Amino acid sequence: MGCDTVLIAGASTDNTVLWTAGDAHQYRYRVVIVEDCTMVHREKEPPGAQECALRIIRNVLRGEVLPLHEVTAKYLKAT
Repeated sequence: MGCDTVLIAGASTDNTVLWTAGDAHQYRYRVVIVEDCTMVHREKEPPGAQECALRIIRNVLRGEVLPLHEVTAKYLKAT
């Protein structure tokens, strides 16, 4: 596989989103997280759980973490 891009959004940044990003990275996809379309949904999570997961995606997986309007402008251009 080349450098195709996968856009990821979801309801569990510290779990499902992080693991999906890790899998995409392993398969050599460029990872882009739609930051304002993610969240941590468990009440007992520490306050920084989402930012910690996004930091791992940025620093370890070398993914982009962008707001929806930037993702739309950069990756979802009308053809």
